[in-house]
Amino acid sequence: EERGAEYLMKAAEMGNAQGIYELGVLYYTGVGVPEDAKKAYELFELAAAMEHTAAQYMVADHLLGEGEGVVEEDPAAGIRLLYEAGEKGHRRAREQLLHILDGKTRFAKRTDGVPPFKK
Repeated sequence: EERGAEYLMKAAEMGNAQGIYELGVLYYTGVGVPEDAKKAYELFELAAAMEHTAAQYMVADHLLGEGEGVVEEDPAAGIRLLYEAGEKGHRRAREQLLHILDGKTRFAKRTDGVPPFKK
């Protein structure tokens, strides 16, 4: 586990979005490195800025309330990222956004003007 973390750290240092995301997952779960939710979020944010779909989903999840103590809730930004990840085919992002659009979450009123996914 520690060896895997070392390889991912090297990939992240080289600017590899997948490596940055995977390193974030390790910090998020505490596998091979000390668990650190803030460090994980920072890495997810960095990978999301590089258009990494799963990282966009993780940042959106945090912004929609799962990042308590790590990041301030920002539903508008979270919904935008869910939409971007969903457009790229991220299944969970699509499901979560559809729940929001169907009024099944407390964010339902914040989705006016969200276009449908491309087919």
